This record gives sequence, structure tokens and C-alpha cells, in this order.
Amino acid sequence: MDEDRPILISGPARVEGLAGFAVPGQTRVLQVTMRGGEGDPDFVLLPPVRGLLESNGIGTTETITAVAPEPGIWAVIVSAPRGYSNVAFTFATPNITELTLDTSRPSLSGVETSETFYSVTVPPGTPNLTVTTSGGSGDVDMFLGLESIPTCQPLLEGPFAPPCEFDEFSIEDGNGEVIHLENPPAGEYFVTLLGFGPYSDTTLSISSLPPGQAPVTELRAVTDGGAFADTVALGGIATAFGVGFGNQEASAGALPLPTEMAGVRVLVNGVPAGLFFVSPIQINFQIPYEITIQGGTVEVVVERDGVATPALSVKAAANAPRFFRFDSLPGVRDPVAINNTASRLGLVTAGNPAGGGDILTLYLTGVSDLINRPASGQGAPGGPLALVTGTVEATIGGAAANVEFAGLAPGFVGLVQINIRLPANLPPGTRLTLRIAVDGASTQPAEISVVVP
Repeated sequence: MDEDRPILISGPARVEGLAGFAVPGQTRVLQVTMRGGEGDPDFVLLPPVRGLLESNGIGTTETITAVAPEPGIWAVIVSAPRGYSNVAFTFATPNITELTLDTSRPSLSGVETSETFYSVTVPPGTPNLTVTTSGGSGDVDMFLGLESIPTCQPLLEGPFAPPCEFDEFSIEDGNGEVIHLENPPAGEYFVTLLGFGPYSDTTLSISSLPPGQAPVTELRAVTDGGAFADTVALGGIATAFGVGFGNQEASAGALPLPTEMAGVRVLVNGVPAGLFFVSPIQINFQIPYEITIQGGTVEVVVERDGVATPALSVKAAANAPRFFRFDSLPGVRDPVAINNTASRLGLVTAGNPAGGGDILTLYLTGVSDLINRPASGQGAPGGPLALVTGTVEATIGGAAANVEFAGLAPGFVGLVQINIRLPANLPPGTRLTLRIAVDGASTQPAEISVVVP
């Protein structure tokens, strides 16, 4: 058998079927399942060295989970007191979804006997750990383990049924499960959701507050979305940092950008801003083009379920260009520069440095002086293009580079695209400082890798 590739099995009564599969070392979780079809087959798992695990549930929806399974060849024997057909048999090593405190994961679903796994790291001094499920339909149960992955199939019986192993549990009827620990020990906690019956559209929430207490919304800082500096620009992408912005993550799925997601709004000088992304601690949004900067600042407010934070005064300008960057090396962040030269096509990195005469495409935010400018929240037009009207200058290592295009990237919101041609003779060095200036407003210093002349 191959991992995550179901095989359809059928068989007559009292005839055994045999299969095997390999489990690599360091596997955290092994899961073997039967789903769909007709009949009532059961199966036994035989580890490489010793023991066995038996699943003897009713019907064709059965699950066995083994934590830290022995590496090697596992065998499985399928049998049934009566015939069965078209049952999907699968083995997998399921992912453990990492969550953070004070977040939620909505729209969860599972079938009867399914087990899905989540983890959260609780730092020292956390006052509470409250894990809940809510909403939707069906019947989910929940198990919690500290530094161990909990598993349980309570309907399996017999001396070889997998044991239930957990530290805490909640097995109420329906989807309203609650586990609360006061002053929990620091460490990695694992949450397992078990389908006691099928369930759907359920939300898993992990909080550092007592049950039923909602977090206070606090706006702590607003920066540009490229360099995370303290000045934002009209039409630019910005990021708000704080706590209690919501209890789940949400992303815009279409344009124009929504001005409300998951009960959260951002107001800039009273104007609703288009939202890219919302989480409990971070919001990415566009500064509206239509507002007026007064005294070099704008006022930003976050609303959650109609309750507003105090206004935060943020430095603002018509143009404050900032590179988008990526981690090129540990502790080194380079601007996103795409080389369009055939011999060095692709992202400029230390392994793919730029050379003299190359044409680079750079991506920035923070420019509002444009013709054919789209409305806030709308993608930039593909024609006629939204072009920068001010003076755009580019330098690399202090030498001038020719600007061949400066405007909004078509189809994107607030994303500025600058195409430059590097000088044929680059200054000496393997790392050169790249700068873009729009009407005198300069990007942050950022270096790119270049071929030694």
C-alpha cells in the first residue's frame, strides 16, 4: 500500500485479506481508516515487532490511530462476518495543525470515528488555557494532552482495542465542548477532535482567557506592509498590530476588498479600509486613497463587532515607497527583485545574482501619485495602466539605473511595480544597496546580490 492512496476492498464472509505498508522512522502519527462502501468489515494492525491493534466497530467507518508508531513494515488483516464491498482502505501519517493562543479555526468537519490533530504552544505565565468547540451540527468530542498526542476510540471493545490516552477530555452531546486549565504548565499541548458522530461547520477556539470571556481589542501599532516602518502612504498596503482583533483568521477571497471580515473593520480618518487579512493579532489593509492627510498623520481605528478602539495617530504621506522583502538568508532580508534576463531568469538571490545590464522587476507599496488610479480596494487596471506621475529614480551601489516602468501591478491592490535596467558596469562588490525614490521619497536601504564585475 502507498500512503494516502485509498484502495477499494471487497470480500466474502469469513475470508481474510492481507496487506502491508512501510512506516518511516520519526513518524509522529499513523492513522489507518476504512470509509464508505457496504457491509461490516473489521481489521487488525500488526506492528513490525510486537502487539496488535484491533478495530471491530459497526459498519464501514472505522479508524485506528497509533502515536509514535514503530518504524518498519506493518501488516493489516481484514475480515468480516458477512460480505462487504467497495470499502476505501487507507493508511496515512496525518498532519498536526499548529495554532496559536487566542485564535480559532472555523468550518471544521469530520466523519464518525475520524480523529484530527492540532497543537498550541503555551508559554510560561499563561493564566488560562481554554479550548472549546462550538457551532455547526453533529457530535464532536475533544481530548487534550500535554507533550503527548491524545487518541481515543471509545466504541471499540476487546483486549486488543487501541487504548484511550489523554490528559483532559470533553465528551458532551453535540458540538459544545469545553476544556479549561487555570495556570496551565508551559509546553506544547495537543488537541484531538474525535467524530463521535459526523460533524460539520464546527469552530475550534484556543484562548488564554477563562471560558466565556471575550478578549479586549487593543490597537498597538500601524506600519506600512513592506518594511514595517512607521509611515504609511495613501493607497498603500498597511499592517495593524494588536490583540483581540477577532477570534479567527480570514482572508479576502475576491476584489474589491471587503471593508468588513469576521466582524472586524478598520477606519482611517473615518473611512472604511479594504481588508486583505484579519487575525486576532494582525490586520493587513489598504490605506484609502480618498482620505486627506492632516498634519502629516492619519487616525486609525479598529472596530470589532461594532466596538471601536481609541484612535491611533499614524505618520502618513502621499508617497512613502517601501520594498517588499523576503528572507534570503538567516537574518538577511532582500527586496523582491525578479530578473527578466534569460540567463538569470527568476528571483534575485545569492545563488542567482543580478548582473550588469539586467532588467529587474521590483515590488513595492506606498505610492499614490498615479494616473488611471483605481478606486480604493479595486485591482489596478490592465489598460490603460495606472502609472506613477512623479519623478522616479533608481540607484544601485550609488550608480544610476534606468527606470523603464513605474506603476501599479495590474490586477493587484496597492502593489507598485518598478522595472529598472541595471547599468552595464556595476560598482564593485557582491552586495549592493538598491534604492528607489519617488519625488524624493526614498525606499528603505536594501541590498541585493550581484555578479562580481
